[in-house]
Amino acid sequence: MRVGLRLVPHAMTSLPIFSANLRTRLRISAKTALETALSSVPAYQTWRRYDRPSADIFARYQAMPVLTKADLAHTNLRNSSSGP
Repeated sequence: MRVGLRLVPHAMTSLPIFSANLRTRLRISAKTALETALSSVPAYQTWRRYDRPSADIFARYQAMPVLTKADLAHTNLRNSSSGP
């Protein structure tokens, strides 16, 4: 009996199907990374009030504002002037 991989034309462009365990671990890891960013990146502090922690983790990522270099520089200057 010969076992092989049967290729379907559209299979080359579709995403792989992940196991439920892997999807769960991915969501947990993504949530941890997001919570870390929101709590440690000062430029995100003002956005935190718009965050909906009960929303899907990937919807939360999609809703995040894009930070520019100017945003980060402004936040760093403001925080460094407040002193230790």
